[in-house]
Amino acid sequence: MPKDKLNHSVKVVSRFQRSIRVDTDMYDAEALEGYVCPPSASNALISISKQVASGPQRAFTLTGPFGGGKSSLAVVLGSLLGQKQDNHNKARSVLGDKTANVILNNLSRDKNGWITLPIIGSQQTPDDAIVNALIKSDLVTEKDREKGAIALLEEVANKVSNQSGIILLIDEMGKFLEYAATNSGDLFFFQELAERSARHQKKIVTVGFLHQSFDQYAHKLSQTARDEWAKIQGRFIDIPFIQTHDETVDLISRAIEANETPAKFQDVTDDVANEIIKRRPGTTADLSNRLYGAWPLHPVVTALLGPISRRRFGQNQRSTFGFLTSGEPGAFQEFLNKFSIEDNQSFSPSRLWDYLQLNLEPLIISSPDGHRWATASDAISRVNSLGSDLHISLAKSIGLIEVFRGQTGLVASHEILSACHPNFTKNEVEEALEDLQKWSAAVYRRHIGAFALFEGSDFDIEAAIEEEIRSGLAIEFKKLESQANLRPAVAKKHYINTGALRWFQVELCEFYELKKRVSDFTPSAGEMGLFLLALTTEDVEQDKVISEITKLTKSKANSSISIAALPNADQIRALSKEKSALESILDNHPALHGDSIARKEVDTRISQTGQALAEALNSSILHADWYWQGKSQGIKRLDTLSQFASEIAEHYYNQTPIISSELLNRGKPSSSAASARRSLMEKMLENEQKENLGYEGFPADAGLYYTVLKATGLHSQDLDAVWEFSEKRCSDKNLQKLFKMTDKLLDDGQLTDLTEVYNEWTLPPFGLANGVLPVLALTYMLSRRSELAIHLHGKFRPRWEPIIVHDMLADPKLLSVRKTKLSGFREKVLINLHETMERLSNRKLKREAFDVAKAMVSFFMRLPEWVHATNELSQDAKMVRSILKLASDPNKLLFEDLASAFEDVEAESEDMGAQMIAQKVGDALSEMSQAYPTMVQGLKQHLLIEVGAEGDGLTDLADLQNRAKAVEHETGDLRLKSFASRLSHFSGDNNQVESIAGLVGEAIPKKWRDGDLKKAKMELTAIATQFRREEALAHVKTDMSEGHQAIAVVVGTGKEAETHMESANLTKQQAKDVQMYAEQLNDLLSKLSDDRTIQIATLAEAGLKIISSR
Repeated sequence: MPKDKLNHSVKVVSRFQRSIRVDTDMYDAEALEGYVCPPSASNALISISKQVASGPQRAFTLTGPFGGGKSSLAVVLGSLLGQKQDNHNKARSVLGDKTANVILNNLSRDKNGWITLPIIGSQQTPDDAIVNALIKSDLVTEKDREKGAIALLEEVANKVSNQSGIILLIDEMGKFLEYAATNSGDLFFFQELAERSARHQKKIVTVGFLHQSFDQYAHKLSQTARDEWAKIQGRFIDIPFIQTHDETVDLISRAIEANETPAKFQDVTDDVANEIIKRRPGTTADLSNRLYGAWPLHPVVTALLGPISRRRFGQNQRSTFGFLTSGEPGAFQEFLNKFSIEDNQSFSPSRLWDYLQLNLEPLIISSPDGHRWATASDAISRVNSLGSDLHISLAKSIGLIEVFRGQTGLVASHEILSACHPNFTKNEVEEALEDLQKWSAAVYRRHIGAFALFEGSDFDIEAAIEEEIRSGLAIEFKKLESQANLRPAVAKKHYINTGALRWFQVELCEFYELKKRVSDFTPSAGEMGLFLLALTTEDVEQDKVISEITKLTKSKANSSISIAALPNADQIRALSKEKSALESILDNHPALHGDSIARKEVDTRISQTGQALAEALNSSILHADWYWQGKSQGIKRLDTLSQFASEIAEHYYNQTPIISSELLNRGKPSSSAASARRSLMEKMLENEQKENLGYEGFPADAGLYYTVLKATGLHSQDLDAVWEFSEKRCSDKNLQKLFKMTDKLLDDGQLTDLTEVYNEWTLPPFGLANGVLPVLALTYMLSRRSELAIHLHGKFRPRWEPIIVHDMLADPKLLSVRKTKLSGFREKVLINLHETMERLSNRKLKREAFDVAKAMVSFFMRLPEWVHATNELSQDAKMVRSILKLASDPNKLLFEDLASAFEDVEAESEDMGAQMIAQKVGDALSEMSQAYPTMVQGLKQHLLIEVGAEGDGLTDLADLQNRAKAVEHETGDLRLKSFASRLSHFSGDNNQVESIAGLVGEAIPKKWRDGDLKKAKMELTAIATQFRREEALAHVKTDMSEGHQAIAVVVGTGKEAETHMESANLTKQQAKDVQMYAEQLNDLLSKLSDDRTIQIATLAEAGLKIISSR
């Protein structure tokens, strides 16, 4: 009777024989039938939900290899949140109630569910694809298309309840990125989508599914373009999605259903499972049962299918289950059709080698595994001509494990190779392995306790290694850290929650150097602390190690340092030295120069020893017990150090304000970010009372405004709808605590420079980044401008000017602040001075020392320079003037300098004393304000007298103007012409007096000193006399008749030097007579005196008497 083949009793579950398409399967509850959700998938969904619940982040990418189950996961998430209850129930069943409840608690879902938009990437713009999906879902109509996807998403989101939202599930998102990279597509769409989703009051969540990292799609672009891509990528939180080895084994076990399994197969799976667990700590305890469930696959094959499917030539689950279900030559189905259970056969590693060789060898050869595959293939070919089927099968098993073992924990050890050949005795297997070594087809590697295929050489590698180690090799810790892939542990959760980026450096060091390394540690900008992995030695007892680590981490000085001792330090040392020895042999050993096979083997050994070292390091780190603050924190995997870092960050910086600005919330902003920060701060000074500081559009500094000031509530409207800077309406209580702490810091009233404030802000519990300090400092000062006196370069600044921003950015030490404190007599002085300054400035002032002092200093500074220097003031006025010139602090000015200046004022009470001080100051300021106008009025009177104007009435001024026009017309003297021109329009206005005084003086009157005033009066007298002389001549010319001769006499005598003018028309005969009389008179004057001055004075006096007697 013929025996039934295995295909009758072994089946591959149908669920694993089809692929998922998100846009159709999202609405089909049957699509999830039989789906097994591995822990890595559940964890990815939980991570997304937590980040949506805990902050504004709304954009994510989930990155994993082809066929890794991403599409199925998209359907699970969409079904769980979506509006179809059947699908929701199915997704809950797939995830399990515990996982489903966590996700739903974080994301919320009301009875109507979320709106789910499944989208498949294609060669078009994402904007078009999303609009098409909205139209297809009847959420919008075709006429809405021109609004664009993001605006439409916001409109739809506004219609859903607060308990739900919209979720975009973009499968194959990479096709959109490829389109953007090759067709100059609008990649910034994704940036805008992420940013606007984060700011929208409703939940708009985007999850994109990628098979490679975001930046790899831009690898052909310029560096500038790649930098832009990196910025956009930063808007998305990337969540790696790669199934673990155990999850793949579990999936295979669930995919294969067998009616019965041979009992002796359990021994084989136990042997393989034990070997894997021994080399890969952390492996699931029931691995053997899972391997057993995958019969008739040999457990080694089951363990290797996952790593093989993740190679470049594979497609993860698709290639795994394609292998299980396809009819390809040598595949699983062919095996089921060929053998029966009585044949006592399993699909062995040698059969898997044959399958790969038949179907995938060209792809493997062109992949990174090509060289190792070719080496193994050559060795197998040599064994093929020398040995039996057992030899060939062993060679294929060794080759398969060596090429694809990766991090599986599998090696070609004696135990594994025996388990691969259960139909042979152990002795038969051992003898065959010895043959392979004799034929130089295989070599046993002690460092990993396993066999590897070998091309063949006479060089004794082991002896060369021992010789190098004996010569003395030191451990190179930087190389070790690189080997272990030790990277800074970023406090990601803390960063997501607060926007503050902090990290811990992760380093290796010798145990005996711990103390020095800890004492030498100084964190750099942004670096919060240090995670140290200590390499112990055999001669140090474990108790001493723990005691020393406890003591070091317990110290308050080392509170940001955590230490763990590596448990398998000796193995790490041995492997490290072996790797260094091999590297030295490769570089220096003369025997390798002509032996290419030996060089290849040494090169391979270096790679494998490095891999073994990395595995040993990672295994050791996995079992390391971390100590912090003198207490054990338990075992932390490298990938969970980030969580540990966040726990420490939250412990110390538990009041860090939330500032979601990647540009500023960092240790050192870029030059472009620093420039935008300066522009923002200048806007803060100019436009505090404008909505959005007057920003229109979206320049870089506007982006900083919206994230740092608007989003936090630091710039908002008060009860009177006036925009102002204040922390009172901040949603983030930590900003309020920050400002309150700063108030206390300044309460002592001492002058405090910004570096002291910054230092407090950067320390726990706030821990602000340097980049954001100036913006918050300016916000704080402006919110308390009435309480703070600002000093720049040690001098009080009464006004907020751009120079303040410039200097505080250049060096915060240049700017200092002092907080005002009032009580008793000081308060009374302030009240009275406040009233005085409101009266003098004719405007309302806040009753604060800063505002009153600012008004007083500004009042004084606006007075002409002449007032700042003249002695034509009372003693009180000059004293107040001297005090205001030196004013550098509002408190000192009001309550010390001015108060002490009038301390001798007698008053019956403090109230009277305060009033009298204010009155004295007010009188002095009033006197100073009137001093210049009074001086100008004096000049005016002097001018009118000198030019002979009888008064300043309208008639008198009109007469003066006519006189001046006559002189302006006749004179050729430019200076006198300019003087007359001014008088021709003179109406008595002070500005006109200043203009005339400026003409005769050496400077404008406002800048005069007292000496300039005296000179100006003398010059006015001189030019007025010239004016009157020209006026007389002009008069004579005007009166002269034809045929006559004119003569004019101008005389002036006496104290007031009053001038008189007389003219006459003479006939020719009269003119001759006058000439004769003049000669006679001249002779007479000569006889009376030889002094010319006496002669002229006598003539003038006589002339004056004649004129006056008329």
